[in-house]
Amino acid sequence: MNLLTSQRNRISTPLTVLTCHVMGELGVKFGPDLTKIGAIRSQRDLLEAIIYPSATIARYYEMVIVKKKSQGEVSGVIHRETANRLFLAPAPGVERPVAIRQIESAQYSPVSLMPEVFDSLLKPHEIADLVAYLKQAK
Repeated sequence: MNLLTSQRNRISTPLTVLTCHVMGELGVKFGPDLTKIGAIRSQRDLLEAIIYPSATIARYYEMVIVKKKSQGEVSGVIHRETANRLFLAPAPGVERPVAIRQIESAQYSPVSLMPEVFDSLLKPHEIADLVAYLKQAK
């Protein structure tokens, strides 16, 4: 990786990764921690996760769809739970409480909360740069 590519990675990565993921001390803890992702995932796995995020969803980051006895549905990642409430996070910094007694049913969604739009938002070389950046995170 040359210096230009390295600089481009530093600029594009916060825009695409750190809005939902932590890398070291930077970012938002919503999706899986990517600090050492390059040590545990291949380039192919990383590319698939970026382009097809629903292909493999990391444990504890599955979206849950809760059907309430009244007032429809609420969905998100389980953020926390108390004896009386389940707290779902549909997006970074957002938490929706649901009273346990109001839950009619709950099921995991096969669809990731990570949107499948990066292949349309990023150019092929930007996706390649992002994969290279993530692969070097060890």
